[in-house]
Amino acid sequence: MSAMTLDALYEGLRRFVAQLRSDPEMIEMIWLSVIVYGTNASVAIPLSDVFSIRIPNFQSSKGASLGEALEVLVTQTRAETIQRDVSSQGDWGPLIAVIAKTGPTDKWLDHASNLKAKFGKVPVIGCAVAGTAAVNVLSSFCHYVIEYEDDLDATVSLFQWLAAATKAMLHLGGAGNPIDCVRKVPARGGLRFVEATEKRDFPSVEPFDEKDTARAVRCLVIMPFRKDFDEVFAIVREAAQGVDRQIALDCYWLKDVLAAGRITDDIVNGLHQAAVCVADVTENNPNVMWEAGFSMALGTPTILIGQNVAELPFDLKVHRVLSYCRGSLDALRCDLREAMQQTIDRYGIAHFSDATARVDQPTAVAVTGSMLAEEDKARRRIELLLTPYLKRNVLWYCGSNGVVDNYAVSFLTARRERVVAVGYRAFDLSPAIKELVDIGKVQFLDASVESVPLAFPGLSHRDVIMLTKSDLVVVFWDGKSKGTQAIMQTCHDVAKNVLIGFV
Repeated sequence: MSAMTLDALYEGLRRFVAQLRSDPEMIEMIWLSVIVYGTNASVAIPLSDVFSIRIPNFQSSKGASLGEALEVLVTQTRAETIQRDVSSQGDWGPLIAVIAKTGPTDKWLDHASNLKAKFGKVPVIGCAVAGTAAVNVLSSFCHYVIEYEDDLDATVSLFQWLAAATKAMLHLGGAGNPIDCVRKVPARGGLRFVEATEKRDFPSVEPFDEKDTARAVRCLVIMPFRKDFDEVFAIVREAAQGVDRQIALDCYWLKDVLAAGRITDDIVNGLHQAAVCVADVTENNPNVMWEAGFSMALGTPTILIGQNVAELPFDLKVHRVLSYCRGSLDALRCDLREAMQQTIDRYGIAHFSDATARVDQPTAVAVTGSMLAEEDKARRRIELLLTPYLKRNVLWYCGSNGVVDNYAVSFLTARRERVVAVGYRAFDLSPAIKELVDIGKVQFLDASVESVPLAFPGLSHRDVIMLTKSDLVVVFWDGKSKGTQAIMQTCHDVAKNVLIGFV
């Protein structure tokens, strides 16, 4: 798939999850699983409640192994859902959506027949790019097929329709016909229903190079949107192509994004999705400086290049900057290729960005909660929710004062986890946590002296640090604390992965 298609899918899924999180009924009842397929098929998001979902960065891959994906779908659905019997009400029937841009490149007919045999009464909705072979293929085994255009707006509309269909099935409960229920949800925003038929003439599979197994890594290039930087961007892309690794650095420049929408949304989404960034700080361009700073605040490895390095502001002079001039861009290509290679090696980007692998556990988790929570409830909840992430090389960011903070830090340090206590100010430490800091078992971070992005109004510096540094936020709420409620609301607003324990 093209970078534009992947961006659209990521944004559509992000808004879909945010829409589910905005509805109390959805939060209570809906679980989501995502299977991706390209050269191979794999589980990208295992069956999870909507607040635990972590959306991966989708990467381009040759091929469309639809048959393998359907096989994984049947296996996972049977394994992860609870069947109804005399002793258990079980799960309500799932809603299955199969999204395809092209025709499949593997043997899929037997797997499609198996899906129909196993889940004949479960709504299976095909979502195909209009005018492609995928429309005919999905029509053979899906109850309904929706055509959509291959652009951002139509993809977002598709995911909005899926959210509406999910809610319709939720209201249906165990009564009525779920297939008819889904069909009654109106298709808007350029979507169109195609009635499924049993017999179609299927096109031949689309060829692809099986040797092309390099894993794609998103590299956002940050530079002024001016024509005179076109040749610099070309050099950056050439340098990326010369990196000697079993990955493919996919360099993209937001200047090339022409789809409708707010530029700032594209910038923020691009920064969040990038595994590595290259920023050209020539002329101290304010937009470039803001984006480069945002990238660094997110912890994304950021390679700086620029002309007239001596004119850089003080804060950037402490960073390594690859200097270049217009007359010797070949030298920049060589230096940048080596910098990219060393950055990949240092930060383990090749492993982190394996798009076809199952999503790893988070590498950083923030834990916070109500200061005056009931101790017994807090203790039980903390042990229950944090235990699955132990012994997984997670870096923990915890608060430094209050009932939840005290027990979380105590629980984690007793199990030899790496813990950073984040305080509002220098002396914001409970006696118990201060003792652990003094003997070196816990690091301390004073939020009042840290630079933080200004994109989170209403949150303290401490809370912003915990949100931006973590992959997952675990919140323990007593139902009263306004500060904890603000953290949960912000996580919802920015589609941040959050796990909530009520104490």
